[in-house]
Amino acid sequence: MVNGKSVIEILEFADYDSLEESGRDFAWLITHGVPYHAPWECYQGDHELHGLISAVASTYATAPSYADLATAIASQGNVIQAIAQSRQQQHLADVS
Repeated sequence: MVNGKSVIEILEFADYDSLEESGRDFAWLITHGVPYHAPWECYQGDHELHGLISAVASTYATAPSYADLATAIASQGNVIQAIAQSRQQQHLADVS
């Protein structure tokens, strides 16, 4: 929707050889991309993942339910564990 009217846009999307490559590019976009700078900075302070997802989804996503889906995925036990491990590794790197 643009100004309340449905529009069709021809857009180009990146093509990746692997899920890892796609994930790395997405992580760079969220951590360095101009539209996501403020939400990322906020996340760095409060580690509130659901707040980050909501803020990013409002700019990043085209699907109205993107934030709900991303929140459901982020709430899975294996994702929570991976985030905790990443934070621990980052903390160890920071104190070294």
